[in-house]
Formats: sequence, C-alpha cells, structure tokens
Amino acid sequence: MDVDALIVGGGPAGIAAASVLSTLGHRVLLVCGDSRPRVAESCPPSILSILELLNVRQEVEVAHCFHARRAMVHWGGRDRAVFEAGFVVDRRRLDAVLLKSAVRAGASVATRVRVSAPQRVSSGWRVRVGDQSVGARVLIDAAGRRGWLPGKRRRLSAPLLAVVASLQRAWSGPETVVEAVPDAWFWGMKLPTGENVVAAFVDPSVRGPTRPCAFRRLFERSSLLNGNIVGQLRLCAAGPVSAEQPVGEGWVRAGDAALAYDPLSAQGVAAALSGGFLAAVVTHTTLTTPENIAIAREFYRLRITESAELHVRNVGAHYAEQAAITATPFWQTRAFRSPPPNAPPSSPQPGERVGLQPGARVTSTPVLTGNLICEGLAVLVFDETRPIAFIAGTPIEEILPHIADRPLANELKDRLVVRFGRQGHEIYRGLFASQIAKPFALPENSSNSVETTG
Repeated sequence: MDVDALIVGGGPAGIAAASVLSTLGHRVLLVCGDSRPRVAESCPPSILSILELLNVRQEVEVAHCFHARRAMVHWGGRDRAVFEAGFVVDRRRLDAVLLKSAVRAGASVATRVRVSAPQRVSSGWRVRVGDQSVGARVLIDAAGRRGWLPGKRRRLSAPLLAVVASLQRAWSGPETVVEAVPDAWFWGMKLPTGENVVAAFVDPSVRGPTRPCAFRRLFERSSLLNGNIVGQLRLCAAGPVSAEQPVGEGWVRAGDAALAYDPLSAQGVAAALSGGFLAAVVTHTTLTTPENIAIAREFYRLRITESAELHVRNVGAHYAEQAAITATPFWQTRAFRSPPPNAPPSSPQPGERVGLQPGARVTSTPVLTGNLICEGLAVLVFDETRPIAFIAGTPIEEILPHIADRPLANELKDRLVVRFGRQGHEIYRGLFASQIAKPFALPENSSNSVETTG
C-alpha cells in the first residue's frame, strides 16, 4: 500500500490533518491507537472558528459535542463566577465526529495496529503498519506528548503532573471549578453524562511509598470540590513542552507531538486542531510545490516557536497572579512576569497626516495563502516582532500603496473603503493597532519612505 501521507495518532491533530489532506486530494492513511481518549476538556470560544475552517462546525454542534460552560474560579486571592467563559467538550463525541468527516473526505483508517519505526527509501518512507508494508511520501507524527518519531523535546516551564480522578457526588454551583492552593491547583467538571471529573496539578516531586495516598489526600485541600474519590487515579505529564525540531525532511510533528500546552490555558484541543491544519498545509506544499519545501518548513518552525513563546507568556501570567500572594516554589517557578506594556498605538484625528512607522522595513517571509505556503511580502515594524504579511486577511502588499504618499487620515480611510469595501474599515483600524502606520506631523513636501530588505 502506498500513500502520500501516513499519519500516526488519532486525536484532534491527526484527524484534522487527515481530513484536510484528503479533501485536497491526497492519499492518506491515519493510524489510530487504542489508548482511551480523554473524557472531557475545557475549550475557549475561539475553537468554533477553527471548526469552521475545517468545515465541521455544524456536524459538531448537531452531535452536541459542546456544552456552554459556567465556571467558579478561586485564583489570585479572590472568587469570581464566570459565565459562558467557553465550552465543555465531550472528547469521545468530538473525536468520533472528526473521524467520520476524515473518512468521508477519503482518508483510510487503521486502528489498534502496531506501527514500526520508519525506514528511508528512495520514494520517501517505508513503514510496517500491522501486517502490511506501507510506502509514504510524508510522515506526520500526531501521537501526543510521547510522539512516534524520535527527537528531543524541551521544557517550556517547570514540570507538572496531572492527577485525574472521578468524584462520587458533584459539588454545588457551576459546571466547572478552578481553584488555587499553596502548592497545587484544581480543576473540576460536571459532565452532562453525570460523571464528575476532577484533576489536581502538582509538582512531580511528590514521591515515596505513600504516593498513592498522598495523591488521594490532595483533593482534601480543595474548598470548592467535595465528594469521595471513586475508582483509580490516572497520572500523566501536563507541563508545557515543545519539540526541538517540529519539521524535517519528509516529516512533520503535529499537535502535542510538536507543542504540548499547560492545561491551565484550556487551549489544548483548539491548538491541536489548528496544529493539525498547519501540518496538513506544510505537507500539501511539500507534495505539490517542491520548490517551496524550505519555505514551508521555515513557516512551520516560526509558527511553533511563536506559539510556544506566546503560551509561556500567557499561562505564566496566570501563575504570576497567584504567585503574587503565594510565595511557595510551585507558583514562583511557573510565574512569568511580563515587562511593562508599551504605550498604546496612537489613533489619528481625521485631519492628521498618517504614514508608515519610522524604521519600518518591507521584507520577504513565508506566508500562508489558501492551502499553500509561499514567499510573500511583510512589514517588520520592530525587530523583535513577527513580520506582518496580512491585515484583516488582506495581503500587506495590496495595502501599502494607499499609505505611501502620507494622506490625511480620513483620506486613507476613504481609499481603503473604495478599494476593499467594508473590509477597508477593519484594515484601517488594523494599520494603527499593529503600529505599521501612525499619525505624525511633517511638512507636506517631505518624504515618507520605507526601508526594503531582501
């Protein structure tokens, strides 16, 4: 059996990659393991836009995979009720709906089979999947934190251990509970099925012969959760980690195999779906436009690095909120204290002239256009920021000519609306929010140039 892409891992990342590649006409084999999927997870509202991108939102909603979430949060020394803060996702239902969509798109699926280590051949790879030999042009490792392909991983923060259990009776109040204590934090969720899932997140240094008992006693520290622990405890690594090499010659890592998130972010499922999509786009570019393979790999490396850095800052800020009132090592080692924010970008008055930010540079960078990655133009405003290739979905190279002659602010807005329709208003706001453009006072006959680099 020969395929264009062999994907190992039947979670959201692997299934999303299989669905996208099959839709684009590629031969795909998806290998799903026999590991028990997670029961439920919290998800942000942004997951809906990702499901729309994958053309499965309606199916997911019809299958009742999501339930609106109310949360009680005890964090940073205060209690607060959060309503409609996101969703509770039923992982069993979600994974089943996604898998049906991938099969309908044309993906082949193998379940509960052993997969050998891949061997390089002239046409790509040769892998033993169950009792058959499979040839593949590209491999996608979507096998979770442990991964399938060999490679080093690096910690993005202090290690974290999740202790997952079930409660015999539920707590009163909202469906979801998040609570911080001196040396751990808790998460609890009441599922529509009647199950009550709870988890304690602790430092893995809890050791010794009394470890199981110590883990069970963890939940006694919570003032919001109540009820007796039933069944066995499940332990798993939960700290954020990333692969040192997320992509290489003929292979891509996706989802947790590329970048695993701290559960405090509630971004795991959404990140896995978007990561699967990006891995599929990299693979599609590799298979169809060989001249852009290097650009596609660079694009993927940059996105993984950028996502990791953003995650460390965001989740570290939540740990820092609790660390401000709790001086224990658990909180202090995980806290990220952001530097003071820069001054907010200036908004122009209608009669002010506007121009490009001084020192802005037009440069080339890998960009995603449709389902392919290619080289495009972008503006680098500050050296430490990511080049900006699009504003409101519009290529920057189509926008720059409208600001080159330093028009008045109201003239610029009119130009953008005439050229781009209603989207022109969003582009206008985006120019100043991104600090590509700024209002300034210059003589009318002065120049407003932008440096160009190769």
